[in-house]
Amino acid sequence: MFTALSEQLTGVLNRLRGRGVLSESDVTDALREIRRHLLEADVSFEVTRGFVDRVKARAVGALQLKSVSPGQQVVKLVHDEITSQRELLTSILEANLAVLGVRQNEISVSQSEATKKLTLVATIFLPLSFIVGFFGMNFGWMVENITSSAAFLGYGVGSLLASCAALVIVFRRSGYL
Repeated sequence: MFTALSEQLTGVLNRLRGRGVLSESDVTDALREIRRHLLEADVSFEVTRGFVDRVKARAVGALQLKSVSPGQQVVKLVHDEITSQRELLTSILEANLAVLGVRQNEISVSQSEATKKLTLVATIFLPLSFIVGFFGMNFGWMVENITSSAAFLGYGVGSLLASCAALVIVFRRSGYL
């Protein structure tokens, strides 16, 4: 696609170089061809129109110079405009990349906060799962050895309270609470 566009623009500019004297209508015709080639290459209409308008405004004034052939002047003007458009696109691309970088940082912070919350929830349920697993696997032992309500409360509720107290201490030291 770029090769075809480059060849088409080179053909238009070579026809201008071959002429000894250029009139304003010659420049207008060449710019009309350039505009058509750019639009066929799917360049935005606004970008194409601005490009052609800027080259035409500069070309009409440059035709008055006699030291360089008019064809060479128009070729230089087209080259200068393409270079300025490339520099503009480069700066826009850099600005877009900076915005993307900021957005990625915001997403990273959000994911970090979500991970912190999920870790907190998982940490709360870990001791509960351990206690339930312990009592479930040792139910036969409990029936034989725990004969009073005080012993049941000591083992069951006491281990739960001890694990909750340990979690509170850990969370306070970590800055979660």
